[in-house]
Amino acid sequence: MHGGEFFSKVVCVLLLIPFIILGVIACENNGKSVVTLSIVVRSWQSGDSTPAASGSVTVTTNDTLVIDWSLDGVSDVASFTIVVFLPQPEVTFQPLFTLPSAAWAVSDIPPDVTSVNFGELPEGAEENRPPEEFDHRGTYECWIQAVDSQLNPIGMGVGTITVAEGVVPVLPDEAWNPSPADGQSGLPTNVDLDWDDAEGAESYDVYFGTIVSPPLVGNVTESFYDPGTLTSGQYYWRIDARNKFGVTEGAVWDFFV
Repeated sequence: MHGGEFFSKVVCVLLLIPFIILGVIACENNGKSVVTLSIVVRSWQSGDSTPAASGSVTVTTNDTLVIDWSLDGVSDVASFTIVVFLPQPEVTFQPLFTLPSAAWAVSDIPPDVTSVNFGELPEGAEENRPPEEFDHRGTYECWIQAVDSQLNPIGMGVGTITVAEGVVPVLPDEAWNPSPADGQSGLPTNVDLDWDDAEGAESYDVYFGTIVSPPLVGNVTESFYDPGTLTSGQYYWRIDARNKFGVTEGAVWDFFV
């Protein structure tokens, strides 16, 4: 980045210019709460000094935060800067990227980029503070600043992010791609059971036997199980993926020895 001169401009302008928060959108996606913080970058050259209605977004550990923004009265933008930090009034006059409470700081975001996932560095941008996971409780502020080619600040938007206490419970995916394949025949008596890892699984309950509803025979931490030497016949098996939040029951497969 370009040093203290740029950030002294940032702080001075922020003390004088009101900011605007547009809104919050929350939706569900595969069991995780994906939260979007939408911010309007308002030009302070427009003469509009009316404070906007404030808003906030709540995230929990393991959630995904998407930060997006739009421009209102701002033109000739050369790049954007994002800083996410825990507000600390006593260090207001220090450069933003040196704030000890900063969770993420990125500069030189190209002007055609108006949406980022927290912690993902946009192409062409410079990371001034590596991201921290949102596992620290509290209320953060997200500042998005637009600057011109001379690094003069020409617009700012601010959003509030509250990190809640809870963790979103997410069950593991279902075990899949069995080997032997479902219904496969002509297998040797020393066949092993194998399957592809289920995302989010910490261990697997193995059900195996000669009946359609096979009994539980063990729990393994790898996607592999040795049933021992088998005799000729039809065998049934099922793999349930398990983690600290619960169990995802798998399909029943069979094969012939």
